[in-house]
Amino acid sequence: GTVSLNDINLSYLLSDSLTGTREVHTLVAGQTLAVESSNPNDPGAALFEFPLRLNGGTLRVDAVAGNDFSNVDWDAGSLELLRSNLTVGTAGLLGGTVVMNAGQQLHVHQAVTVQANGTLSVTGDAATAETNEQFAAGSLGVFGLAVFTSTQVDTDADETGNGLFNNGRVVLIDSELTGPVVNQGSLTLVGDSAINGGDFAQNADGALEVSLDPAQLAAPMLDLSGTADLDGVLDLDTDATNFALLPYQATTLIEAAELVGTFDQVRGVEINPQESLAVTYTPTAVRITRAIRGDANLSGQVEQGDLNSVLNNWGSTGNTWASGDLTGDGVVNQADLNAVLNNWGATAAPDFTGSAVPEPTAALGLVGLGLLARRREPLRAR
Repeated sequence: GTVSLNDINLSYLLSDSLTGTREVHTLVAGQTLAVESSNPNDPGAALFEFPLRLNGGTLRVDAVAGNDFSNVDWDAGSLELLRSNLTVGTAGLLGGTVVMNAGQQLHVHQAVTVQANGTLSVTGDAATAETNEQFAAGSLGVFGLAVFTSTQVDTDADETGNGLFNNGRVVLIDSELTGPVVNQGSLTLVGDSAINGGDFAQNADGALEVSLDPAQLAAPMLDLSGTADLDGVLDLDTDATNFALLPYQATTLIEAAELVGTFDQVRGVEINPQESLAVTYTPTAVRITRAIRGDANLSGQVEQGDLNSVLNNWGSTGNTWASGDLTGDGVVNQADLNAVLNNWGATAAPDFTGSAVPEPTAALGLVGLGLLARRREPLRAR
């Protein structure tokens, strides 16, 4: 292979090997040590027999011989693996727990895998979070825990479309992730976080947990150029005392070229007994609206149309807010009917005043007429 050195004295580095001393050499900002192979079929392997401190410079290698990085002290600077995968686990190159702070950058051109017993934590500088890409990989597979705070994350650095595969827990805190996503575990977005990529797919075992921060009202949290294929759970977390959405103001959670499916369950929809977060779907977007609890058609008033949505889908599963699932459990049942009846006549005035609860006889009459109409429909069809 070849060794490329900038601003470093080669003989000074080699003197350790010749004399047997173990003096620590330091790579500082502006200095690069690269160990690369010119043979595309035979990656070069860097053997670190003597101490090396990475403190602001760049260490670029095809691979690390013997998977032994014990002689390298990485305080700051950039570590780049050109032709080898990186495993975060008990037998991984950097150990089972990898903690990166501001000033450290990791770029793995192939795959990074966080094993079930592994933890990856990357924390950047909040002041440069929008521009500082601390972590980049050809793909990222998470089976343990990965937390990214105040940084940029690229999971499709080689642009092959692999992206993030999550079967563990991934948390983004004031961070932006770029690349396609397959979520079969727990994916949490907190604060001013976003995912920008091609496709997003979540299966029945996946959960997308979203903290609705006021900073997120202006742009979609998931801004996708491809397809959003939805299933599993959407978990909404909002501080009702500091919630920025006004009554009947909507925000876009997901914007995609195409939307397939819906979330099986939506948790955290209730703001208070009179207000809920209505999650609705268009062919290309998932929208969240602050609405009167029970207003299935988002007309601004709880009335007959909302009652019809509940009665027409009574007992069925796979429903959304628009089809009468006002509690988010996917099933239209007594809890959804109660949401309508308890807020009957309420309007979209800021105080949500109205005939919040109909007279019992009137409520029973409405429900009875609705159920009677549903029972008569098959007779009319005959």
